[in-house]
Amino acid sequence: MGAVPTEVESYVLRGNKLSIGGDYDGAIANYDEAIQIDPACALAYVNRGFAYANKIEYDKALVDYNQALGIVQDCAQTYVNRGYIYASREEYEKAIADYDRALELDSLNADAYSSRGNAYSKMEQYDLAIADLTKAVEIDSMFIQAWLTRGLACEKAGRYEEAVESYEAFLRHESNKDSPLIMYVRQKIATLEE
Repeated sequence: MGAVPTEVESYVLRGNKLSIGGDYDGAIANYDEAIQIDPACALAYVNRGFAYANKIEYDKALVDYNQALGIVQDCAQTYVNRGYIYASREEYEKAIADYDRALELDSLNADAYSSRGNAYSKMEQYDLAIADLTKAVEIDSMFIQAWLTRGLACEKAGRYEEAVESYEAFLRHESNKDSPLIMYVRQKIATLEE
């Protein structure tokens, strides 16, 4: 039998369950309670930041990620999450710096490679983007978003054969056969193969 969770852990766990179900306001309320009891609970800040990010309240998410990193500086995923916020604000240099730090902490973090590759792509640095996205799919061959983003970066770089290979990998690994992206990717392949 497992240990009984503390009151703080109970609030965090309840918040996680609500967040998974899409009730971000309910999740935030539970993380607030956890933080009220233990202001040094970095996980509550990280998870509340995630909930705020899902509500598109990026300023609040950023405050929470910064608070969490002030408590625990060696959590790679917190840097990735904060990088997402910077990228969503088109602050790509800051995002890349966070992804770099995440990769220093966890060199096999496919999410960090994919996110950094996406940021490089947004900055039109396609060779760097492709290198990172390639690394992401080497680490996790089922990472469909990385395959799709790699295909787009390859296409923009004029590397059409690689783009088609990436798009085909996306199609092989996409489990939701009703995804609207399926038709989009098939059209991309058809256009490139003409």
